[in-house]
Amino acid sequence: MSDNHWETQPRKENGEFTFRYEFWKQQLKAMAKMDDNPKVSKKYDGGSYYELRKKYAGNQNVEVHHTPANSASYLSRLKGPCIAVDKKDHKKTSSYKNSGRTKKFRQQQKQFVNNNFLAAQEMDFVDLIRIAGKKYAKAMLEKLEYDMKLYKQGVIHG
Repeated sequence: MSDNHWETQPRKENGEFTFRYEFWKQQLKAMAKMDDNPKVSKKYDGGSYYELRKKYAGNQNVEVHHTPANSASYLSRLKGPCIAVDKKDHKKTSSYKNSGRTKKFRQQQKQFVNNNFLAAQEMDFVDLIRIAGKKYAKAMLEKLEYDMKLYKQGVIHG
């Protein structure tokens, strides 16, 4: 079995989106084990930009991070899936602001978004795990649930 488990995992009958959703849900739940893991913060949430912006308004230490990047997505800024993250961690993400590196990252995401929305957000999940470990596992799970809601409504595709 490979280290990343992608090559050996069977595809679900109902599509790539469901497969990726279930894969990440399982991985994040295993990472989180929120009841007994002090490295997983319960203070961060996932959902739409609109919901999170409203919830964290006035908080100088928390920013709302689009996953995938807003400029790479076909969704409106307000409807875009997001995760609340510490300001210092947000600055470390590969899609923050407008450098050459971030433009390339968002360009890659845009290619994924048009074919498989969750493939694009995986880039952000991996990036956040690289930056903060398990810290945002709860928020990523909530964001994933929001993605599924959009998928069921036919707003995003896989």
